[in-house]
Amino acid sequence: MKHHRAAALALLAWNATCPSTASAENLEFRGLSIEWLDGFTRESFISNDMFAFKDRAGTRLVVQVFPSTLVPGSLEATRLIEARRTFVEDQLPKLQRVCDITNPTARAISSSGLELYSNACKRRNPGGAEFVLQYFLVSPAGGLALFTVYGNGTAGMEYKKYTVLFESAKW
Repeated sequence: MKHHRAAALALLAWNATCPSTASAENLEFRGLSIEWLDGFTRESFISNDMFAFKDRAGTRLVVQVFPSTLVPGSLEATRLIEARRTFVEDQLPKLQRVCDITNPTARAISSSGLELYSNACKRRNPGGAEFVLQYFLVSPAGGLALFTVYGNGTAGMEYKKYTVLFESAKW
C-alpha cells in the first residue's frame, strides 16, 4: 500500500510538471476559437457544423458548432439563449443513461462572457475504463457549441485537464 501511494504521488508530481498539458494550439470553428492541447489532428470532416479530432493516445474530440449572428443583449438573442439553456439542461442529464456520472453538471461564466455547462462520466468497456466529457458553450449572441471528449482514462482527472481549456474560448 505504501509503495502504491508513493508511486501515485510521483506520478501526480510528474503530471504537474509535464509540458504536454501546457502546449496548446488554437482551434477555430465558425467564429469560435479555443486554445486546445497539442497533438489533436482532424480525424474527419463530418459537416460544416461538426468536426472530429483524435490524439496519439486515441482520445477523441467531437465538436458541433451552431453560431449566431444576433446582437448580444437584443430580445432575439435573449430568447435564443434561453432556448439554448433549456436544450443544454435537457441534454446533459441524458449522459447518466449510458454511464456513471463522476462530475455532475456544472455551470460557469468565462472571462469572455461565454456560459460553460459541463459534466463527466465513466463507463466500463472491454478495453478498460473510459471517460466521456461533455461541454456546452453558449455565447452572449446565442451561439451554441458542444464539445464531447472521450477515451481511456480516469474521468475526474481528464475532466480537470480539459475544463481549464474553456477559459481561453472566445466567440
